[in-house]
Amino acid sequence: MSPLFLHISLFGLLHILFCCAAYAWGGTQGALYAWALGCTVWLLWHFYRMAQFGRTLERSIDQEQPAPPPYDLWGRLFYRIIQRERLHHRKRRRLHRTVQRFQSAAESMPEGIVLLNKNGKIDWFNHLAAQHFSFSPEHVLGSPLHKHIQHPDCRAFLQAASDGSPQEMRFSLRQDNGLLRHLRLIRIGFTRNTELIISEDISRAEQLQASRTAFVANVSHELRTPLTVIHGFLETLAEHPNLPPEQQQQFIRLMQHDCARMRHLVDDLMTLTTLEDPQQQNAPKAACNLSRMAEQIVQDTRHLSAGRHTVAADIAPDIWVAGRESELYQALSNLAFNAVRHNPEPCAVHITLRQVDNPNPYKMPLAEFSVRDEGKGIAAEHLPYLTDRFYRVDAGRSRENGGTGLGLAIAKHALANHQASLHIESSLHHGSQFTAQIPTIAPDSP
Repeated sequence: MSPLFLHISLFGLLHILFCCAAYAWGGTQGALYAWALGCTVWLLWHFYRMAQFGRTLERSIDQEQPAPPPYDLWGRLFYRIIQRERLHHRKRRRLHRTVQRFQSAAESMPEGIVLLNKNGKIDWFNHLAAQHFSFSPEHVLGSPLHKHIQHPDCRAFLQAASDGSPQEMRFSLRQDNGLLRHLRLIRIGFTRNTELIISEDISRAEQLQASRTAFVANVSHELRTPLTVIHGFLETLAEHPNLPPEQQQQFIRLMQHDCARMRHLVDDLMTLTTLEDPQQQNAPKAACNLSRMAEQIVQDTRHLSAGRHTVAADIAPDIWVAGRESELYQALSNLAFNAVRHNPEPCAVHITLRQVDNPNPYKMPLAEFSVRDEGKGIAAEHLPYLTDRFYRVDAGRSRENGGTGLGLAIAKHALANHQASLHIESSLHHGSQFTAQIPTIAPDSP
């Protein structure tokens, strides 16, 4: 027998008994009053139970409180409703946590991600995609992605029909700062009605590839010239074995000079490769007496000049830094030797070492090694590129002096490995100044 039938039967029996008692006491009118009163009580009871279980339903779902016992019809009904609502509530919470985990994972990915619906409109994107395409949520959500990209090939790529298989393209976008951002786009069918657009910033890879190509071209060019000279002399000696001994000796001296140039170039390339190695950047450092090193650089510079330049020095005593002495010597001596090699005679060269305040008052002072010359100077358009590999202001004069075009690149990387900086100031016909600032340590530091 169903609970509903029992509930109605019990209420009907009690109602009939109450009406009979009222009829016996007050006749027909009493029975009618009893019937109306019973119906009113029955309705009020149901209204009360509805309100009670409505409050219980909200409280039980939100706070996971126990469901009320099903001791009547309303109790059974609301008990089942509460159980179903709790089940749906748990499913919604699990789904919400899953979506949050998906969004967190997508935000932490190294690629930009854009989710498009079946109409090609943006449903969601992560912060890297916003950086790549330079848009914000309030302006692009719900709008087609291709409308926010100015590149015509990329717009055509996004508007073309897709069969769901991965498609790829590369293009470049001009940023607000004027620089080009190189992007790789991958278009993938995600579900039947959605697509994923994955964007990857390949600007660094493109720059490395361009640098690698330029590096190979520069090395090939630097080696081709001396090899061509040596090959020509060898052919001449082979075809004319009876040349005068004086001319043969001259050819041999020139070949030795070009061999020395190639050896010097290879040595500089090996040094630069070592300095760029991450393991070398983290190699242990020792306390170095920079004052003593600067005095040695002054002596070596005067020896290189052989009296053709006036080399003046002002070296502060007892300045110590933490570093690798061979790297520091090569970096700082390159600055001094360049002042002699690349300036006409006579020319005054001033080498200075002093201690200056650190912009950060909580850190040790800085050692400032400066080389200033009164030579011909360097035009402003060359200054940003002086530390690039193989960059020469005057290529012919640099080769005549035995330069490889790698000296300042070596100096820059060696100083960077010591948390030091290199500053270059120059103006045409007014000389140049190269300044390196290196963090100091206490003289008694290990």
